[in-house]
Amino acid sequence: MENIGCSWAVCYDIDGRYYDDGKTKTVIAAVLRYPFDAERFIDEFLPKENKDRFYIKRLSSCEGEFA
Repeated sequence: MENIGCSWAVCYDIDGRYYDDGKTKTVIAAVLRYPFDAERFIDEFLPKENKDRFYIKRLSSCEGEFA
């Protein structure tokens, strides 16, 4: 997948006990250009009861980390 100018990801983790290898997996819910857009995405578009699961991560800091 080509990423043009989008540097920030809204992510959540899935516990490794659900996978054969036992490793926790990071899932990308959205990729955005600016960190404040990622914060806005979490605040405005995710259900209140799940917001604490999500976090923002710079894509360049986690190359190859996502499943």
